[in-house]
Amino acid sequence: INITLFKKEIENIEAGATTLGYVVLLVSLISQYLNIQLPYGMNFMCSSSTIQQQVFGFLNFEVTFEGYPDASVYPLSYASGNVRDFEMALYQLSANVYYLCSTQGLVFEDKEEARPFFLYNLLNLLHHCDQLGK
Repeated sequence: INITLFKKEIENIEAGATTLGYVVLLVSLISQYLNIQLPYGMNFMCSSSTIQQQVFGFLNFEVTFEGYPDASVYPLSYASGNVRDFEMALYQLSANVYYLCSTQGLVFEDKEEARPFFLYNLLNLLHHCDQLGK
């Protein structure tokens, strides 16, 4: 995920954090509707939304970065100025979207190439909403 491009595209940090918060809400609602447990736990709190690695982990999604415990909570906002935490939060959110898409048969050729485009992937999932859960 290119954090520099993301920061340039979002001039207002608060608006960007709120947008990511609503992405969290949408992904959470879809996963609840489909009864799918996501690799990373998400807490919707508008511009203060957070994401964290679940204790149980997922085989292909478990990522360990040196210095981070398994259950660390990461803010989906750049307001704190901590680039590493924000990158981790974006990575985990994109992994959740990727996982949700893959459970619905929206398969991507290259997992690592697909993850940075999580908003596109979410839009693609919504485009196929009439087939969700089938």
